[in-house]
Amino acid sequence: YYEDSFRAYEKGIALFPWPHVKEIWVHYLHKFVQRYEGDKLDRGRELFEEALADAPADMSKTLYLMYSNFEENYGLTKRAMSILDRMCSSVQENERHDMYILYISKVEKYYGVARTREVYEKGIEKLDDTGAKSLCLLYAEMERNLGEIDRARAILRHGSQFANPRVSIRFWKAWHEFEVVHGNEDTFREMLRVKRSVQTQYASEGDSGAAGNIFAFQKASDQQTAEIGADGIVDNDMSEARLKSLGMDAEDLAEAVTNLKGGEEVKKRKAVEIDPGEEEAKIKRKVDDKEEQEMEIDLEEQAVPASVFGDAIAKAQEEEESQGHSTAKKKLGALARFQQR
Repeated sequence: YYEDSFRAYEKGIALFPWPHVKEIWVHYLHKFVQRYEGDKLDRGRELFEEALADAPADMSKTLYLMYSNFEENYGLTKRAMSILDRMCSSVQENERHDMYILYISKVEKYYGVARTREVYEKGIEKLDDTGAKSLCLLYAEMERNLGEIDRARAILRHGSQFANPRVSIRFWKAWHEFEVVHGNEDTFREMLRVKRSVQTQYASEGDSGAAGNIFAFQKASDQQTAEIGADGIVDNDMSEARLKSLGMDAEDLAEAVTNLKGGEEVKKRKAVEIDPGEEEAKIKRKVDDKEEQEMEIDLEEQAVPASVFGDAIAKAQEEEESQGHSTAKKKLGALARFQQR
């Protein structure tokens, strides 16, 4: 009865257009693979290609993933990688970054780490600034693990053009840590020079997006600081909402929120009033303890035995006497010296 049910699926596919036909295609392909697995490989490929022919970009992701799994399990690995490559170019733009990560993991699994370089470079070229920046960090980390320090530094330098220093906190922090571990004074200076150059570039372009809103956030943060009461209570939801309005990506947003909460803890501690009487009592106790310790110290002086010095004392006394006579002679006048003779 499987073939009868498959004919029913095909009639439904002929009757309904996209997007309503998506669920029919998904169920049809799932039941087909479950029934025949790899026995009817060519027919399965034709069905997947037919489903993807008219599928819109926002609904093709599921079908591409099913198709690649079908080829990976029952067909050819090369075809599975080709399908993943097609998927990265066909899905919605906000989904492409995750699809490239999946594609890279599959290439590494079947062909090794070295073959992923082609996928990284293609992804950096195709993705938007946010996706390319994230992929550059992953690419540089891969090269770093392989011991290719110069290649990793070159990738970070290439990715810096997508990373506004005012917004992309994580990228510049990663490059800073990289130079601390693997670089020297010259490479660190070069990193700072590139950072200033990129920051100047974004400023000259009149960035009115996330970086421009940073100043508004800083002003709002100062206003929030002034509104902190004696109890040190801060509205965290308002602060995080301001951060989200900056247009940061998820990881930079999370780090900024963490820094914000850390600053709030400091503000809370500063907001606690200190009792002057208690502080004065603590200082007085410390002074009393110090005086007690000084009073408890009792030193006893003892003479050093003459045997320790040996003949040194007698020689020193003779030298002092001889020096005393010579000094006395120097002080005598001419008449006194003549009388002594």
